[in-house]
Amino acid sequence: MKIPPRATLNDLEAITDDESEPTSVLGATIRRHRRTPVEHLGAEALRFLLEEGESVPVVLRVALDRLEQDHFVAGDFHRGDLLVAALQQPATVWNGNPELRARAFALVADAERELMRLEVTDREIVQRAIRGFRNLWPAWN
Repeated sequence: MKIPPRATLNDLEAITDDESEPTSVLGATIRRHRRTPVEHLGAEALRFLLEEGESVPVVLRVALDRLEQDHFVAGDFHRGDLLVAALQQPATVWNGNPELRARAFALVADAERELMRLEVTDREIVQRAIRGFRNLWPAWN
């Protein structure tokens, strides 16, 4: 799936939101990220959207693109937090997107070889996410 330049998540999903609706801080953050051109979403925005379950197939594709460039790109929490958010998607997401699942398996294999680049606490968090991802398909390990 090629994402057109300057397309937003709202554009890609043909969603219009009503600005007159009151919203929480969480809702306002989601609204802002959904209106941002996808190519301008940073690691933190991608992490946030994945954790909130927003437009997961599109966001996951973009996140994997970024992670293939830097396995441990950081949002606001720690090195590797985008990888953790991506890997913690439910099996239904991965099973429904076999191309993304294959990319994630390759990414995990590469990331495992570089884990020593991370601080100990960050490494432990990333390793836990990798184990959880791999445990979704024990026969493949």
